[in-house]
Amino acid sequence: MPRRDLHGVNTMNSPAKPRPVKFEVHVHAYLWSAWLLVSASPIIAANLTTNPSANWFGGSLNAWAVVVVIQLALWFTRERCAAPGLPWWDGLLYITGFMTIGIGRMFGLIAVLMAIFGILASFCLAVVGLVRRDANFAPVQFRRLVMFASRNRMFQHHSAGPQAAATQPKKSDLNAGQLNADI
Repeated sequence: MPRRDLHGVNTMNSPAKPRPVKFEVHVHAYLWSAWLLVSASPIIAANLTTNPSANWFGGSLNAWAVVVVIQLALWFTRERCAAPGLPWWDGLLYITGFMTIGIGRMFGLIAVLMAIFGILASFCLAVVGLVRRDANFAPVQFRRLVMFASRNRMFQHHSAGPQAAATQPKKSDLNAGQLNADI
């Protein structure tokens, strides 16, 4: 007799749902740091290049306008790069998580830089997909970007200890359905 779920649907032939990958808090912190750096880069640049005696608010009004444009660009990127099995934010978490093996200044710097690269590269993919008028281009290429980060990650299963294993998503998690790319 086939197994049925609460709604009476036959579950014997339905594919197994992959278990969600849980990322450690520091991976989230690295990605949020990268997000804030990308978002606030015009303000940071304006503060570094503006004369301190000048009217700060008037001089930075253009920088605030650029921050709004960046936020709109990130929203656009999220919409264009998201795929049914791989939301944009989760892909960025994978990219960030692949580039760290723990908590520390050097690991954080590398992970934040890779997260910034992932954000900027995914924006470029979204724009190229829009120019090509191909709605599938950005999600497929973003998935390939995540798989590239997976293949070139700092953490390797055969050489890492138990601490690193707890901070990284396992390759089997990726192949379980979340990143099955049509490459």
